[in-house]
Amino acid sequence: MKTIIDHIHKHHPHKVATHRYLAGWDAAQLAELIRTVRAQTTKADVAARLAELKQGPKCTHWVSGGASPHPASGKPICPQCRAETEGAEAA
Repeated sequence: MKTIIDHIHKHHPHKVATHRYLAGWDAAQLAELIRTVRAQTTKADVAARLAELKQGPKCTHWVSGGASPHPASGKPICPQCRAETEGAEAA
């Protein structure tokens, strides 16, 4: 999410309230924004962001930064958190 917000601030600096700016978008516009940001993200960017996230608070499974979304996939870093999330989505 942080990279998406950074992208908006870089390309639309006059948009201060990001959530209000995005509220007017439809699903197709949001999907295109996510595709654009992910395409611009390099492996080095992902590795640096992942290292930063792993310094964060531990999830319920004691993995540092485990509940944080992976910068490339958007899924939780912790495998157990990821499995719980995917299980909840399937239900």
